Amino acid sequence: MKPFVILSLCLISKLSFGQGMDFGTTNVEPTVVKEEKPTKERSKFRENLFVGGNFGFQFGTVTFIDISPLVGYKVFKNASVGIGITYQYLDWESAGGKYVTHTGGGRVFARYIIWKGIMAHAEFEMLNLDCYDEDFYRLTGELRVARTWVPGALFGGGYYQRIGNRAGITALFLFNALQSDCTPYANPVIRIGFNIGI
Repeated sequence: MKPFVILSLCLISKLSFGQGMDFGTTNVEPTVVKEEKPTKERSKFRENLFVGGNFGFQFGTVTFIDISPLVGYKVFKNASVGIGITYQYLDWESAGGKYVTHTGGGRVFARYIIWKGIMAHAEFEMLNLDCYDEDFYRLTGELRVARTWVPGALFGGGYYQRIGNRAGITALFLFNALQSDCTPYANPVIRIGFNIGI
């Protein structure tokens, strides 16, 4: 075989496989963006968070709406702590006229599941609401409503019923140790609510 033919075959094989040939293009390695996996600490923190609360309403001569959401964190297996806010609307119509008031505030709580869903519950709350001024009534014989902050310390227990792995319903039976004339509810305090894991 002539040297020219051998040289031509070598060049064709080089062009076919592109080995060692530069045609003015640059081979760029594709960039792979790796998703950042959440750290164990972040996953554990989110796994222990839950939201929930209790909501109630009544319509008619007395219209009452209660919206009380909460956010909690499971400190360890059976214990959790959290915070919540409360908003209540009351519209009461009677022969004497119409009374409308708004109540708002916040609370902190702690829960401990003792055995098979039976739990202990404690919370402290502060509510801003309308209250009759007893001193003014004693002095003048007239009723006067004043806006005030009313504390509450509620203790008791209840039951937590799981619904699936990340949700449940709570039923609480509580007593307010700081009950006063301005407290918007009477003892015992019964609450039905829910929790959902985030």
